[in-house]
Amino acid sequence: MDEMKDPITLDFTATQAPAEDAPVGQKALDSERPPVRVVLLALDQGKFDSQRSLDELAALAEANGMQAVATVCQKRSTPEAATLLGEGKVEEARLVCLNTDAEAAIFDGELTGSQIRNLSAALQVEVLDRTMLILEIFRARATTNEGKLQTELATLKYRMPRLQGLGEALSRQGRRWRRRWRCPPRCR
Repeated sequence: MDEMKDPITLDFTATQAPAEDAPVGQKALDSERPPVRVVLLALDQGKFDSQRSLDELAALAEANGMQAVATVCQKRSTPEAATLLGEGKVEEARLVCLNTDAEAAIFDGELTGSQIRNLSAALQVEVLDRTMLILEIFRARATTNEGKLQTELATLKYRMPRLQGLGEALSRQGRRWRRRWRCPPRCR
């Protein structure tokens, strides 16, 4: 006789994907998902202990649900203006990101908007700096509505100067307004 087997029930709630616009660290906060793999980048100018700083950055990444899979550190007396790292180290970091299947890179220091764009284009992964990572940790751990708003405000204020110039290529009105009202040089 054919015995009827119990029907299989599937629970899709545990495998629900995070929102696409969620920040890199937020994707890894689900207990079901593996942590986001990141590569740590640093520039050692001899002013401080870079290994200790990289260890602290790895701990910050872990606190945000990320896993540091590799580090790339360059000893250099003067930073490169476009990327802070030299051309060879940027290429080495790109290969490390490809070989380790890293989803993001975290720079141990503060980056400008153009440096973030240049590194992101060269490495072909999302690039964060130390301050953005710390703000993301605070945002993820905020529980009250006021705390969530404060961390969102701090994040937006920090990212505002780094977003400069992204929409100007498409906006004729922006250029006319700037000339007409004579904005200070920092908003051009």
